[in-house]
Amino acid sequence: MKVNQLATVSVLAAISLLAGNGYFAKGLLTDVLNITVIRSLVAAFTIYVVVRIFGERIYLRTRSDYFICIGVGLLLGVHWLSFFYSMSISTVTLGMTALYTYPMMTLIFERVFFKKTAPLKDYLIAPFLLLGVWMMASSHQGVGTNNALGALLGIFSAGCFAARNILQEQFLKTYPAHHVIFYQVLTVAIMLLPLSLSQTSHIDNLISGANEWWLWLIIGIIFTALPHSLMAFSIQNIGAKSVSIIGCLQPVIATIISFFILDELASPQVFLGAAIIMAGALIEISKTRVGRVVSNATVE
Repeated sequence: MKVNQLATVSVLAAISLLAGNGYFAKGLLTDVLNITVIRSLVAAFTIYVVVRIFGERIYLRTRSDYFICIGVGLLLGVHWLSFFYSMSISTVTLGMTALYTYPMMTLIFERVFFKKTAPLKDYLIAPFLLLGVWMMASSHQGVGTNNALGALLGIFSAGCFAARNILQEQFLKTYPAHHVIFYQVLTVAIMLLPLSLSQTSHIDNLISGANEWWLWLIIGIIFTALPHSLMAFSIQNIGAKSVSIIGCLQPVIATIISFFILDELASPQVFLGAAIIMAGALIEISKTRVGRVVSNATVE
């Protein structure tokens, strides 16, 4: 299997794990903020232990690379927070639709800041992917209390995710994927830990959920360290653009998981939206199957 084909398989595996992440975390007693902190700490610790077992060292070559890693880690943390807050004050539909503007944002950011160009069909695929996500998300009922702010936060979250992927591709692609993710999740944990500990309710939730330590290990290792390392590997080899387009399959996979786990049968509207997304993703995947290394690829 060629490297770019392996990268395609990696991003599909990554989004499959991320799609199942919410269903797994749903049963935890603690709150979202604590889950984010714990999963980040567990992921960072796991990567460090694995690297040391194999006799490697987690280090970066220059001081500027450390600052870049911290920067993309901050973008990842802000992306997580703004996305969940967007859905909490508006609706899941609005939050998901706003988030999946990130393929289009990736194309625009790379064109503006790095003078990268993409085929015309990529600019046509991105809006259709957004339409497919909207059709899937809008089938779920929900009433938001602040839809305008929720939409802005969702778009802001998408911008953070797109910027993080692009910076990771541009400046950190020479490092092993798990090294890059180690510093990112460690940054997220350090950034959010003071906020978590500053609120008594969060501390109480953390204590009450302490007996779920084995579930925390699973969510930190299987649903955080592994998929994000796979995603980083994919970004390095097929580019942020391709990863963002293929990544739009995540809500489709989540729908499939909900059918098997929760026995939820999707509506015709969801099926149509999923078909649109799958068509766009398959067009992008076909570009990697031919064995062509996408050296100028432009891509959460």
